[in-house]
Amino acid sequence: MGSVQLVSNAVNVRIVKQFQTDISRVFFLSLCSENSLWITDNNVLQKVNPVEHKLTVESIFNIEVYGMAVTPTGDLLLAVDGSVLKQISGKTGELADSIYNAHPLHPYVVHVTKDGKVIVGVKSRGKAWPVTGRRAIIVMNQKGEHETIYEHDKNNTRIFTFVKSITSTDNGNICVVDKLSEDTRGRIVVLNRDGDILQIYTGHHEVNNENKPFKPVNIVTTPSDNIIVADLNIYILHILNNCGHLIKHYNIGDIGISSPYSLCFTKTAGQLYIGCTTKVGSSEKPAKLYEVHITGC
Repeated sequence: MGSVQLVSNAVNVRIVKQFQTDISRVFFLSLCSENSLWITDNNVLQKVNPVEHKLTVESIFNIEVYGMAVTPTGDLLLAVDGSVLKQISGKTGELADSIYNAHPLHPYVVHVTKDGKVIVGVKSRGKAWPVTGRRAIIVMNQKGEHETIYEHDKNNTRIFTFVKSITSTDNGNICVVDKLSEDTRGRIVVLNRDGDILQIYTGHHEVNNENKPFKPVNIVTTPSDNIIVADLNIYILHILNNCGHLIKHYNIGDIGISSPYSLCFTKTAGQLYIGCTTKVGSSEKPAKLYEVHITGC
């Protein structure tokens, strides 16, 4: 797992604004070019505009979403049922098939790099558990052509169990939340451009143990090219460098944020959105969305 590395500045997180959504879980969260946000609970997709302390819903799509990401041109790519990614035009708002096709596999998560490449986490058709068939990630260029498939290591062993979230760093590394079991236990796998496994992060003993297992649900790259991982049940943000080594962990439960699930940086320095879920059995139905200011990472 590696030791905690010292950083020059302590990580600090401060809530700037808190929003109440009208969905029960903010599973995915993406920033639009005009600072509106796309949020979804898997079944309902909304484009919302955070103004003051209120979310204004601009558009709604009743569509089952497994993953989403915004392209450099402002289009929203959606992993839905089927091999082809859907696309909502940033100009017209129309929903249509995109040029990105993972056939014969099915995409379950999507990430767009800074230079416009599309990375999808894929699996064979069928149920996620037990693990059968193929599990991989595919890198596509802006023409939709498949450039690279990462599926097996140099020993021909399957790398991924179930790809849940993907991000990329400026040095070309691909960082993946790999879900290992149905109860969301998982790990972070960091690959270089050649597909070599640079690091596998499985949590840290100071915050994770058998009673509080590492349950990573989302990963995002910071403006300084580190990565942040949301740990669902214990409200921890794990901050790793771009090679997957732990720098620090921060308990956002201490500032009143519970059940973090989705993460999205804005174009404003240090501004991060955190989408949350509600606990099973909780009487509090609408999920919360936080705008926070984060420094030191």
